[in-house]
Amino acid sequence: MSRVGRGRGISGFPPLVFLAFLIILAGPGRVFAQQATGAIRGVVADKEGKPIPGVTLVLNSERLGIRDKGVVTDLAGNYKIAHLPPGDYKLKVSFPTFATYNLSVTVEAGRTVRQ
Repeated sequence: MSRVGRGRGISGFPPLVFLAFLIILAGPGRVFAQQATGAIRGVVADKEGKPIPGVTLVLNSERLGIRDKGVVTDLAGNYKIAHLPPGDYKLKVSFPTFATYNLSVTVEAGRTVRQ
């Protein structure tokens, strides 16, 4: 008489044991990969605190070899630049009718810098 659901998977292990092993094996790599980078996010607003959509933000880091990584703010003035290696950056914020701002930003692994 055969037992249904008691079959053997790869390498003679029951399928659920093998699946659990794969999940455990793959899990730590994902966690480390997610923590190896950081992000910068914020809201661009005018002097009265009103959000400014369409502002260009350009990120550079000569030391890390990152040139002109940019985003544009959304309708609520929000922006996010993700998946950045840890290090020091220059952030240029520009909009045609406003002054251009240059900021220094330090990104840490696993963290989001709010500007």
